[in-house]
Amino acid sequence: MIDKPDRLFDGGIDSLIYDQLRLTSHWLLHYIKNMKYTPMRINKILLSTLFGLGISFSCCADPAEAGDNAAEQPSEYLDSNEITEDDYNMMMDYATRYDQCLNEKSFAEINNYNDPRHVVDTAMKQCAFELEELNQQMSDRKFPPIYRQKFIQRTSNRAAGDTLRIIMMEMASRQTPSE
Repeated sequence: MIDKPDRLFDGGIDSLIYDQLRLTSHWLLHYIKNMKYTPMRINKILLSTLFGLGISFSCCADPAEAGDNAAEQPSEYLDSNEITEDDYNMMMDYATRYDQCLNEKSFAEINNYNDPRHVVDTAMKQCAFELEELNQQMSDRKFPPIYRQKFIQRTSNRAAGDTLRIIMMEMASRQTPSE
């Protein structure tokens, strides 16, 4: 069992943080000293400990310092329950337009390349404006940046994968069997 350090301070947020640091460092040194770990394992232990300290420090923040302004200010971005059906329809409209653009451009480029990946890559570059417009529309409607990024990435990946399969089948069907 790990012994507690000799002194723990009483009072205030600063002493709480100091106590947390002392306990954690004491535990960590004891843990490393008594166990045989590789340097990589020690780095993982240190990182997880520092992450835990960050969480415990953020939990101990003084609410008086933060103020009550956060409750009064409106949110900068939409919450998930504030997204309307019109927003979803707009997003699906752009996703469909991107799919159609990718298919049209891919079939237009199919004779220029031997590799289907090059065909789809060229088409993706030509249709990137659709995703840029989608990003702008979502930004104008105050979607959170992480939500925009993930939706656009998912739309792009799905469309590219679907189009690549179609182009691969089309290129395979155009090849004549060698005799």
